[in-house]
Amino acid sequence: IRSTTAPAALPLAEVKRGDRLDILEQAEFKTPTRTNEWYRVRTKTSDATEGWVEARSVINKSVVDKSLDLFEKSRSIPSQGIGRLKVQTRLRLEPGGDVVTHLSRGMMVEIAGKTRTTFKPEKQHDSDDTDDSEEPETRTVIWYQVRLPETEVLRAGWVGAWLERTRAGIVAYLRWLAAEPALA
Repeated sequence: IRSTTAPAALPLAEVKRGDRLDILEQAEFKTPTRTNEWYRVRTKTSDATEGWVEARSVINKSVVDKSLDLFEKSRSIPSQGIGRLKVQTRLRLEPGGDVVTHLSRGMMVEIAGKTRTTFKPEKQHDSDDTDDSEEPETRTVIWYQVRLPETEVLRAGWVGAWLERTRAGIVAYLRWLAAEPALA
């Protein structure tokens, strides 16, 4: 927790993953390259420290509750596999939904389910385009429902893998997952 939103702000308190905060105010600050969102917060400790944290470091309680609900509903589903994330991966609460957080490279995940969505990308319009240009091909995304380790605040969600056509057929891009060998 910092004294202000400025880069040279003083640190006021340290919060750890899973600590609860009261959100008192929300503010956006625009720079030439991006918009930073901040929350003025108060700790739930005895000293009730107030200060600022970047919004990307905070997960809303409703998101946590939805993730826990998804986890509880998936508990009775047998595991389809276990893997370790090879790259930072976007987690969503529903297939194709908004990104709620990024999962760290190296995190272990358990696959509980799978579904697919299709969409047609919007046609790109260039200044020299003619009306007879090709329509974009429909794209398919495979979504995997994953369960996350007990140490995580969010316990379940969905991650996506693009399907691409190749000479060998259709290949799912699972760059984000490395299968773990079965434990003896």
